[in-house]
Amino acid sequence: MKDERARNWSEYNKALVQRGSITLWFDAASFKQKPPQLVSRGRPKQYQDPLIEACLLLKNVFHLTFRKLEGFLESLLSLSQIQEKVPNYTTLCRRQEGLSLGPLKQLKKHLGTPIDIVVDSTGLKIYGEGEWCIKKHGKQHQRTWSKVHLAVDAETLDIVSCELTTSRVQDGPVLKTFLDKIKRPIREVIADGAYDKFPCYEAVESRGGQALFPPQTGARLSEETKHHKKLAGLEAIKQRDRTVEETRRIGKPAWKKAVGYHRRSLAETTMYRLKQLLGERLRSKNIKNQALEMKIRCHILNKMIALGRPARLDA
Repeated sequence: MKDERARNWSEYNKALVQRGSITLWFDAASFKQKPPQLVSRGRPKQYQDPLIEACLLLKNVFHLTFRKLEGFLESLLSLSQIQEKVPNYTTLCRRQEGLSLGPLKQLKKHLGTPIDIVVDSTGLKIYGEGEWCIKKHGKQHQRTWSKVHLAVDAETLDIVSCELTTSRVQDGPVLKTFLDKIKRPIREVIADGAYDKFPCYEAVESRGGQALFPPQTGARLSEETKHHKKLAGLEAIKQRDRTVEETRRIGKPAWKKAVGYHRRSLAETTMYRLKQLLGERLRSKNIKNQALEMKIRCHILNKMIALGRPARLDA
């Protein structure tokens, strides 16, 4: 049984303090350099993509609207005594669409080692009242969410992949998209019973990993069912059959304890941190901009976690 108390509380406490320590430095040349001009319709771009990305990072860290962000940038340049014009709010809003971000960064010392992934999804609100208003007055207007799918490194707690979809998309079909974005070797993928499907086992098996998905109630062996088997290879089918047989033999609670399934709670903890630190709502209304906003938040959370992580020992 694991002791969940942090054993490096002094160092971890300093890391939490450092999350609020912000030093901003602006290079005046970054406001003057022009991006490569492409032959296309419309006005040429005035600011480079890294500058726009840095502005959007500040927007999400401080929970700013685009107009407040413009004023915030002007005040920072004024304090730095830089006489340059900042991107206005319409430029920032327009440039976020189509902005390309790099992959989610991880610690270099872990890049070549196999990774254990915990996967889960949650909803972020776009439209609708708060929970207190709903409880007090009932549902009054349309409430809309976008669904965020996260893959978290079980060892370092880094978000290694994220995907944003509409609320109607199921969890299972997104798993292959997760794995395609992860370049490291995969050892185990831990997720809930929503991923107990032949295509999900096939996606994990194709990467050489082991799928730890608890079988759904009434799950049957491959020889007991004929449909959907064509969606997976022979090895993936055998892997699922072994899981179903094991849960039938010793029971699902004992199976979860034996394989370490409860590490999946690390994904839920990451989602809690994401919502508490960066908000439970998405400000963008366009699905592409929402995906960019979500990826920026993942970058921010990874940087915060990199300052210090809680260390736990077996009891």
